[in-house]
Amino acid sequence: MYDLSKRFHKDNLSVGELIEQLGKLPQQAKICICGDDGCYIHVEQDGSVVNFDTEDLADCYEEMVTPVEDGVFTYGGYHFIPYGFFTKQENNDFILLTRKLRTDTDLGFFADSNIAGRIQKYRYDYDEFYVASGDHTFDIFRCTDNGKLYVPGAHELFEYMGGV
Repeated sequence: MYDLSKRFHKDNLSVGELIEQLGKLPQQAKICICGDDGCYIHVEQDGSVVNFDTEDLADCYEEMVTPVEDGVFTYGGYHFIPYGFFTKQENNDFILLTRKLRTDTDLGFFADSNIAGRIQKYRYDYDEFYVASGDHTFDIFRCTDNGKLYVPGAHELFEYMGGV
């Protein structure tokens, strides 16, 4: 049951006002948009408007994934940059998405060694990868050392073959 005393409404809430309201809540509280566990954040190019949504609004963006300007981070001796998000179709169709992923044995970022003849070159950890990234919510990252796109998986860093 919701606490009516904590209900808040304001048209065109500023980022500062949102931060003020969120600051009153426990840090571990979950944010749901329209009751959905998923949340997309869309920011106007000039930073003047931020939208929270349950849809990725892929049709509002260019068809191809485009790089974002954000900090390069290091993981396993390689340099990565947050690159983009899955398309709405990829998010809704696991089979389609997995067809765009492949194991990169040259990179060798695996959670376990010697599975199916793969040689682990770096012990990969999904959570540690996102911590290294600065906890970015991106789906796709570009390795600046080899130019390839990657998707963090539960047990390996997959090469992403879609949207390039």
